[in-house]
Amino acid sequence: EHGVTFDLEVFNQKMQDQKKRSKKASKLSQGDWHILLEDEEEEFVGYKHLETTIRITRYRIVETNKGNQFELIFNLTPFYPEGGGQIGDTGTIKSKNEKIDVLNTSKENNLIIHLVDSLPSRLNDDFIACVDSFRRKSISRNHTATHLLHESLRSILGEHVTQKGSLVTDKHLRFDFSHFSKFEYSEIKRIESDVNNKILSNISLKEYLDMPISKAEELGALMLFGEKYNDVVRMIQFNTSKELCGGTHVNATGEIGLFKILSESSISAGIRRIEAITGFEAIQYFNKQQELIQDISKTIKNRDLKQGVSDLVLSKKNLEKEVETLKKSNISNLKKDLLDSKETINKINFICRKVNIDTKEMKNLSFQIRSENNNLVMLLAAENKGKAILTIMLTDDLLAKRLNARDLIQEVSKEINGSGGGQSFFATAGGSSEGLENALSKFRELISS
Repeated sequence: EHGVTFDLEVFNQKMQDQKKRSKKASKLSQGDWHILLEDEEEEFVGYKHLETTIRITRYRIVETNKGNQFELIFNLTPFYPEGGGQIGDTGTIKSKNEKIDVLNTSKENNLIIHLVDSLPSRLNDDFIACVDSFRRKSISRNHTATHLLHESLRSILGEHVTQKGSLVTDKHLRFDFSHFSKFEYSEIKRIESDVNNKILSNISLKEYLDMPISKAEELGALMLFGEKYNDVVRMIQFNTSKELCGGTHVNATGEIGLFKILSESSISAGIRRIEAITGFEAIQYFNKQQELIQDISKTIKNRDLKQGVSDLVLSKKNLEKEVETLKKSNISNLKKDLLDSKETINKINFICRKVNIDTKEMKNLSFQIRSENNNLVMLLAAENKGKAILTIMLTDDLLAKRLNARDLIQEVSKEINGSGGGQSFFATAGGSSEGLENALSKFRELISS
């Protein structure tokens, strides 16, 4: 009517394109995304490449405990995102003008997100994305070692062993699995040796991309119970070890270098955990152990290290027995000295002394004297590193005279700015040693009155 040409086919195509863009944008989760390139499709190339040219397609501001940071999405990326137990990659993106550190990589709604502290000044530039290769290789060693460990556990312990969780970092690996009993030391050594034999065999990686899941099942690939898999999967194979996995791996097991189990423990009923290290971390571990052995050897000055340590342990036990004998003798002498020093106040046998023994010995000594005497009240005081300890003991017959150790200690402890409590026949208190002499005088006043 107004001379406007209308092409229905072109209109429908535009509407479909708009729906695709809206659908893609909605998958980015809640947040204000700034779109720089509308039609770019993100692609992960990190299995084969650790460095590639990229462009930033979207970014957004995120609030973290470190303040405002930024999340970036690229048109393609070599950075592996955290997932499947494996931590995310770190690295840099750089242009001719600047260099930005990538602090972490995660995944959200099938899009790989890169965390940075600051935005590039020229967002539309081409950038070289570069993964921290040393860190990635360390992660890959631990991930491949996790697969080898899983297979060794199943072959040595039994096929009841199934994966219940894992963590793969550049420093160590952690593997949770079903098993009913604690490991013997011999079992740990056997499992460790089995994994290291596979490493020394330098088994090459076989990677199957876009494999139908039915084919993977037919080949005997291990699958996690309860995990949802796509119709097309990626299978990682090292000889007889076959698992569905999206993580990064070494090209051959020899690259792992060395595998060392650090610990084996229970985390819940029927679930156990192994923590282990590989590569340079394992080498550093053994170097530290060697240094420790050398230091011990120099200290004990014995060529036979095992015998030297045994001699030290025996010597320590003998010395402890001697110390215990001396302590008993000291307590016996102190007990006699205390009883010899007792005086009578208001027809009550009275002991009030500072002693050089610990709290446990004060209590034991008080109970010994209590069981062997009558009509006796006793305060023992000790000092250690600026702190005072008081104990008050009454014999049973004094309880009938309305004396109470708990009441007495509450009054006396005021002098040391402390507090105390206990039973009617025995009570303790702690506080500052500055008022210790006043506490002794206060106790004498209370009994005198």
